[in-house]
Formats: sequence, C-alpha cells, structure tokens
Amino acid sequence: MSSRDNFSDTAEGRANPPEIVITESAGKIIITIEEILDYLISRKDLNPDDNLFYFKFREALDLYDLLLEEVLAASEISSVCKTGCKQCCCHWVENVSFVEGAVISRYLKENHPDLVGQITGSFREDADIFDSVCVSADDKIPEHHIFGDESDDRYDLILSCFYQFGRHCALLDKNGRCMVYPVRPFTCRDYFNVRDASACHPEKINDENNATLIVYISDAITEKIEVLHRRFNKVSDDMSLRRLLVRFLKYV
Repeated sequence: MSSRDNFSDTAEGRANPPEIVITESAGKIIITIEEILDYLISRKDLNPDDNLFYFKFREALDLYDLLLEEVLAASEISSVCKTGCKQCCCHWVENVSFVEGAVISRYLKENHPDLVGQITGSFREDADIFDSVCVSADDKIPEHHIFGDESDDRYDLILSCFYQFGRHCALLDKNGRCMVYPVRPFTCRDYFNVRDASACHPEKINDENNATLIVYISDAITEKIEVLHRRFNKVSDDMSLRRLLVRFLKYV
C-alpha cells in the first residue's frame, strides 16, 4: 500500500511529494513496534528507569531504523545524509517525549559519564539563546500582525533564527557523530536530506529549494508514544530535546 500523506517537504517538494510505499514486511515491523509499545503501556508497574522498560523501548527504536530503511528503499528515496554530516544538528529539536528523554539520558550516563556536565552546560546556553530569540521575535514582529491559531508564523521564525546561530547539538562528538545515535529521538530519525547536503547549512534554511524531508510512517506509533509521555511527564509541557535533557541530567 502507499500514501502521499506521510511526507513533509519544502514548498517545492509539496507540489510533487514523493510516494511512500509500505511493503508487507514493513507492515509487519510496524505491527511489532506497536505490540512492544502496547506492552509498555499495559505494564503500569514499570517506569523508564526499569531495565525491562529501557531495553524494550530500545528494541522498538532498533526496529524503527529497520522500518525506515525498508520504506525508503521501497519508495526509491535516497538520502544523502552521511556519518559526520552535522548541519541539521543545529536545529532546535522538538516533540521529544519524556520516555525518549529518559532513555537518552540513561544511555548517555552509561556510555559518556564524563561528558554529562559539559553537555548539560552547553544545552543551558542553547536554551538561553533560544529564549533571547523568542524575545527578539516578539519585539520585531508588528503588534498588528495576525497569526494563525497556533502562531505558526512566529514560531517558524524563531526556529529559523535559532538554526542560523549554528549551535550544534552537544551530543555530537569531535568528529560530528551522534554519541547517542542508537537511542536518538524519533524526530531526528525521521529527518532526511534527499538532494543536496549543502542545502542543510544554517545560512540556507530559508532557501526555496531546501532539500530536507520529514518522514511520517505510522500515526499509531506516534499516538502510543504520546500515551507513555502523558503517563510519566508531570513537570513541563516543553518537549524540546535540549531542555528535556537538562531536566534529566542536572542531578548527575
């Protein structure tokens, strides 16, 4: 089966969006991921700190990578993303669930404990810059400007401005490789460049011929992760990666 509703691209891409193809084997992977998430939802006695929860969720993440590989291959979509190509890692990554934050922080503390303080400090600086961008946007946008229901125009401007600061994610090592790659957020997994790697440079974020593509495969998977997020997140509605990890790592 196929759908044209599962991709988000630039203006150029939306005019002729690529077609996503879900093969039979990809469909089976989706079902397996959903079953894992359903199991975690059913186990109300577990929390993300428990080993069973942690490794089950990691199993779902590994399967999701296999799913993406199969879907992109079946859809004849080639990514030009390469190891060490870190331009997209300047984004203010959002929509990261509490569970993802917990899993990433545990992985980081177990594999790079000596870098936790440095990473936390860098993310705090990023958050300060992001906040200053928010204030500047409010000051510069005319009061009579009418936004949509969600103020999309304003927030898109803020995200674009932050990206142009070129603040690479502190989870990158000195070679530009993600130190938490096996447990990286779904938001990062779904983001690809399909035409030109140079188009990801921060100074080109507003170019009309942007080459990035966001893949949406399964609403059901997203909804089940949201169920887990709502169960455990009792503190903040902020789902940005950098702030979320500061919350998890500040007591280390």
